[in-house]
Amino acid sequence: MAEKSRAKFLSQAEFARARGVSRKTVTGWKQKGLLSLDAEGRVDVEATEWNLDQRPATYRGGVTHRPVRGRDGNNASHAEAKPKAAQKPTPQPKARPAPDLSTEERGGEDDDGAEVDWDDPNLSLAQAAQRKENYLGLLRKLDHAVKQGLLVDRPAAEAAFFEEARAIRDALIAWPARVSIEMAEEIRIDPATGKADARELTQVLAAHVNTFLAELGEPSVRMRGVGPRGLELHPEDVAALAAQTGRSLAAVLNKDTQGPTTVVIGDLVEVQETYVARSAIPSDADHVQIEMVADDARVWQLLDEQVIAPAPVNADNLAEPLIPQISVLHARCQRLETGIVVVWGVSTTRGARAYEADISYDAGGTWEVLSPLGPASSGSAPMRQCDIPVTVRARAFGRTGLPGDYVSTTFTTVAPVVDGAQTEIVRLPPIDYAGLTQDVRNRIDYILSVEAYAIGVAAQARADFLAADGKAQDALNRALESLGNDAVNAAAILREEKTRTDETSALAYSLEVAVAKSNDNAAAILREETARTTAVEAVATSLESVRAQTASNSAALTAEQTARADGDSANASSISGLRADVNTHVSNLSGFIVDERQVRADGDGALGRRIDTIGAIVDGYAALIVTEQQARADGDSAQAQRTDLLIAQTNSDRSFLQGVSAQADADRIFLQNLKTQTDADRAYFLSEQTARINQDSAFAQQIQAVVAQSNGNTAAVSRIDKSISDIYTAQASTNIDLYARSDAGTAFGRFSMQAASSVPGGVTARLQALLAADRNGQTYGAGMVFDLMNDGTSQIRFDADRFFITSGGSSSPVFSLVNGVLMVPTIRLTSGNFLPGSVSQSNSGYTDGESIAQFGITTRPGEAVVILAESKGAPTTPVPPGQEGVLRISRDGTPLRDKAANLYALRGTDGNISFQTLANTSSYRDYPPPGYHVYQVINTNNQPGVGYTYFAITGS
Repeated sequence: MAEKSRAKFLSQAEFARARGVSRKTVTGWKQKGLLSLDAEGRVDVEATEWNLDQRPATYRGGVTHRPVRGRDGNNASHAEAKPKAAQKPTPQPKARPAPDLSTEERGGEDDDGAEVDWDDPNLSLAQAAQRKENYLGLLRKLDHAVKQGLLVDRPAAEAAFFEEARAIRDALIAWPARVSIEMAEEIRIDPATGKADARELTQVLAAHVNTFLAELGEPSVRMRGVGPRGLELHPEDVAALAAQTGRSLAAVLNKDTQGPTTVVIGDLVEVQETYVARSAIPSDADHVQIEMVADDARVWQLLDEQVIAPAPVNADNLAEPLIPQISVLHARCQRLETGIVVVWGVSTTRGARAYEADISYDAGGTWEVLSPLGPASSGSAPMRQCDIPVTVRARAFGRTGLPGDYVSTTFTTVAPVVDGAQTEIVRLPPIDYAGLTQDVRNRIDYILSVEAYAIGVAAQARADFLAADGKAQDALNRALESLGNDAVNAAAILREEKTRTDETSALAYSLEVAVAKSNDNAAAILREETARTTAVEAVATSLESVRAQTASNSAALTAEQTARADGDSANASSISGLRADVNTHVSNLSGFIVDERQVRADGDGALGRRIDTIGAIVDGYAALIVTEQQARADGDSAQAQRTDLLIAQTNSDRSFLQGVSAQADADRIFLQNLKTQTDADRAYFLSEQTARINQDSAFAQQIQAVVAQSNGNTAAVSRIDKSISDIYTAQASTNIDLYARSDAGTAFGRFSMQAASSVPGGVTARLQALLAADRNGQTYGAGMVFDLMNDGTSQIRFDADRFFITSGGSSSPVFSLVNGVLMVPTIRLTSGNFLPGSVSQSNSGYTDGESIAQFGITTRPGEAVVILAESKGAPTTPVPPGQEGVLRISRDGTPLRDKAANLYALRGTDGNISFQTLANTSSYRDYPPPGYHVYQVINTNNQPGVGYTYFAITGS
């Protein structure tokens, strides 16, 4: 006869009654992992009984379970084997060993089936003997485990662990100071954002953490001192270290390429002997080489040096010292968003009334005042970056006005965290067009990364919504199953409520569904509520959904709220959304609105976040609006940020479009598809606002961008507005960048304005417009820069191959600069507008058929006239002797200079000599009186072909 149908799930109490055991026994089974529980904490009867049946048939003399039940073929359920005919019971001894107190039978039963409490002081003699034997056996077991090395003394182990943990803690406390400067030098700052790249920061931090962990894992050698100069190493540790490293101790000590081996024995303690520090030289950011000499007359005699006598001390040790001495001086370089500062301070000094501090950037060669004489014993001030260690010194003044000795310290500087655009504020470098193109590319890449981040945020929000919507769909499916498949039309209101408590948790659950269906059409309104508490946390969840679906279309409005609190934090979140999906044989259409909100608070800070997404998708085309708002605060700073994205795109290979219609496993699909990015056709508008404040500075930034991409071509316009202020300076800037890229090349443009305060020797305000283009690997550029200097002066700079000024839209420039040549077709200058030494007027002329050339000129007081004269000569026309003539320069008929003709002599066949003239030049600098003058260039031999060139040069 088939076994009577049983419940599939039972509570633990019901299962105990069904098995005929106590609830304590069932609890022991649960602790051993023999119970199979569902999500609500109920016992899965079949699975649990199968687990119990796998135990040995007898255990420590007792029966553990009924006969093993058989399984029917591939049937996953288990049915008990058919009971056999009753047999005569085998006689059993009345006494049995005491139950194992470590098993579920600790609160076991006696031979009559009654439960036995082994902690009861009033046990029977037999039961008391059994308990004694049990505990004696446990004691022998513990003693055996100790001798085998399986157990150790707990106080000793706790002390060892405490010492090891304290050593690790001390190493961790000192670790940031050791690696901070090295990490700062290794991390680069993105000029577009003024921030460190997260991936590079992760790599640098991981490398230093791995080094730190490797140092912690290095083996140690136990040692002890033997006499004043001896050291004894533990032989086992030396052998283990040699086996691990492959190098013997003798090989390490005898290596010629290293300095003397230094060994520190035990903790550093104060010695009674007196030492004099002679020098302290920093070797790197973490180490200082200190040379000290024992203050002993014999030592000074061997060094052949004068004994350094100690300074006199007060007769009264309780009185304030007349000359205060600073014992400790600390100084370091601290990075701010607008530069770097030196932070310094001295220890409390008895008898000090005032302090002064100086700083040196050349190893003490020259000193600059860091803090003037006054009561300040600490402070901070702006500093500049230096390639060598920077030295700071300080001294204290007592009530007599006498200063103590200088105390100095050194440190290395770090690079300031300043945006590339802000760096140009403090100096005037050459216009770097290649750097401009890369800077614009970096900004565009950052904008694309923000777009990808916003799409990822939207995808994650939609995945969270689909997960909540999937829970509601599962509840609807269960409700539809309850209506049955036979009825064409059906409707019902279903309610399910349950509560559960156990030793570790409590649960309350409620589900209410109003459902109606007609054929394949279904509509439902459901509400699911869950409250759960444990020893460590409390969680409450509410899920509401309004749904309608047909065979191919569906619409839903779903909202899920969750509140969670534990001993460390509190968290509340809400995800709500609307969706409508239509699937036809040719198209898939989907529209959705998702709103996700979250607030969280813990011991480190508080966070509020909201994400809104609106989307419409038809096949490969999508339109999306994403808004993310976030506010964060902790003990050191507060930050608020908002990102807006409007995007329209095509090509279904974009990450967000993948899996949009997927209803199952939505979060996995969305997150995996985020890894796929392609050059899809899209256009979008992006806006990001950030405000941040901490103890040292305040920062506000706004980024706006419009981008269009199609067939691999990209066009973008971006604008970044930034404001930074701290206790030392304030800066404000705005940058508008244009970017266009195609296969033919890339074009860039930038219009920017910057202003800064407290910029010594630099530019306090700048306006610039720069253009650049990349063609065939070559960068070309043009630009103009307007600067207002910190000292009140100004400068304007134009950079171009050709510069034109036109009037009235004319195509002929009135002023041009082409390839370094300045051309002014027409110019009129009034008197006094020329600087000394400049050319005020000039001209030239030539007469081919005349022997005289002349010109007129009006001169000013102190003006000089330079005349260049030339004669063509007549080498084919002989000149008789005595008629050679001269090349003359005259003013107003008065000869100024005569230069003899350039000629050569010929003797004819008749024996007579004649002369033939060659080309000739002459020059003269004249200082005429003010007024109009006529200058002449004359060939006195009447040969034609003379010319002139003149320059009028203004005087002082």
